[in-house]
Amino acid sequence: MSKIRVPLFVLLVLAVPACGSNLSVPAPLLTDTFSGTFPAPNWTTPATTGTGTTTQITGGVLAFTATVQPSSSTTSTVASFNNPGVSFQVQAAATGAGAKPGIATIEILDHTSAVVASVSWDAGAGTIAYSIAGSLLTPAVAPPPADGTFTAFRFSVDSMGTASWSHNNVLLATKASFPAGLLTLRLGATWSSGAAPFAEIDFDNVTVTNP
Repeated sequence: MSKIRVPLFVLLVLAVPACGSNLSVPAPLLTDTFSGTFPAPNWTTPATTGTGTTTQITGGVLAFTATVQPSSSTTSTVASFNNPGVSFQVQAAATGAGAKPGIATIEILDHTSAVVASVSWDAGAGTIAYSIAGSLLTPAVAPPPADGTFTAFRFSVDSMGTASWSHNNVLLATKASFPAGLLTLRLGATWSSGAAPFAEIDFDNVTVTNP
């Protein structure tokens, strides 16, 4: 399926002459455009439930599909990243014209694999919820359309330990005193109700930067 991509927060390595010296921006800690292999080297083997559940690179995106419910699939970054001073950036899309069931999840895990921040986008119901450190945040914004268009999410923890969620470069919610420590990114999809056909959940252009 042809996908429409919106610009993600792009981090380029710059070399700008200034008074005879170069100014450079550090390279990303991790970047994956899903144009190579999966799950290695960046992702864990998907953990799936249900029958007919697949997680694979299809057409240059990481596609999650299912044929029955209840089903689910998740995969996490092999690497963990120090915080504070880290940002996780992900593009997501759902093909759900006609309210096809399917929930896309972007989760941030701590060193114990507990979820410490998340986005849960229910493509079928047309709802979206954000959380940080156990607090459910409900910004007054509409969820993205489930029409295959990619939309950009970012979770960041700044150097002072303030965590935030942004969507398409718009800051939605913040929470101070976010616990320090290693963080891992987990992508997933769940199909828990309704009848087939189910929404396909796609991810692309994952970038982890400092900050």
